[in-house]
Amino acid sequence: MLKFSDRLNAITQLGKWIKDFCNQSIFENKVEMSLNTCIQMQHIYNPWHTEAFIRKELWLWTGKLFHESLALLIKQYPDLEVKRAVCQIAVIPGDDLPLDGFSDFIFTILASHHFYCRNINHQHDLLQLLTEQLISIEPKLADNIHWVEKFPKLANNFLVYDKSENISKLSQYLGPNKIIRRKKISLAIIGPNDRHEDFKLLADDIFNFFGRSNYNVRKMYVPEHFSFPVFFEAIEHFSYVVRHNKYRSEERRVGKECRSRW
Repeated sequence: MLKFSDRLNAITQLGKWIKDFCNQSIFENKVEMSLNTCIQMQHIYNPWHTEAFIRKELWLWTGKLFHESLALLIKQYPDLEVKRAVCQIAVIPGDDLPLDGFSDFIFTILASHHFYCRNINHQHDLLQLLTEQLISIEPKLADNIHWVEKFPKLANNFLVYDKSENISKLSQYLGPNKIIRRKKISLAIIGPNDRHEDFKLLADDIFNFFGRSNYNVRKMYVPEHFSFPVFFEAIEHFSYVVRHNKYRSEERRVGKECRSRW
């Protein structure tokens, strides 16, 4: 079994590699060229995964994979360093965000478990390419990373994202060793002293990744007599999302549902 310090170092090196990738404009390395092409093609398989938001998500991960950031994480979860029986973890990521499932991958590797994931959309996706890059950094981790068409029976521990209404059936099907994540709603509380610059920052929390993350604000509480024109002016820089076909069709669907309720 690879030592914890070696696993931690490999993940840190992956973070540095991602940062170097993000800072480049011309790619000559074959792996970097493959990743760049993958980023540009993701919208074919998932219209929500636009190139701009994928690159934004990659950049956010460069901060999370610094040694200092990982040290804070390990401090919160000291059991990651404890030797334990190796488990086979089957991960079924969501599709709302680019790199959904990456955090599950990082935790699984740090805990020295085996990561199993199905790539059901196409041969190479972003998460798979990054796991392959980690293997190139530390070849011994190849024994812990598995991309499969069908989960083997030994993979009986599940990390699942599910937004359907059949969670009870899914829970029964997966058995006792599972974590099922459901869709959550974040909210914002507007104070009487909040101003234009505050609303501009709030726009990031509302519209980044088309508002599909659990961390995106879906509901606002505002004071009486709140000036909505001031708010709408502050979020104008995100008006481009309305021109996105998928977003526009979803907006119409939700609007129709709301009108039918009223």
